[in-house]
Amino acid sequence: MNLSKKQAEKLIKGCIKNDRTAQEALYRYFYADMLRVCYSYLPDRELAKEAFNMGFLKVFQSIQNFNTGKGELGGWI
Repeated sequence: MNLSKKQAEKLIKGCIKNDRTAQEALYRYFYADMLRVCYSYLPDRELAKEAFNMGFLKVFQSIQNFNTGKGELGGWI
């Protein structure tokens, strides 16, 4: 299931404004996929969760750099 371009833009704008609702929506939407990637690289569950949290912190800190015209938000994350 992919976000539409319009949905992605709305979440991105909200996250740029530090809107907690938008941040939570983005987090919940990509939670399972991103955590699965972390588990595939780090078999230790605690290290994988730590990498997951650090990854989302980086996403929120640099989301203003994402360009919807260059690709999909899930791929960028």
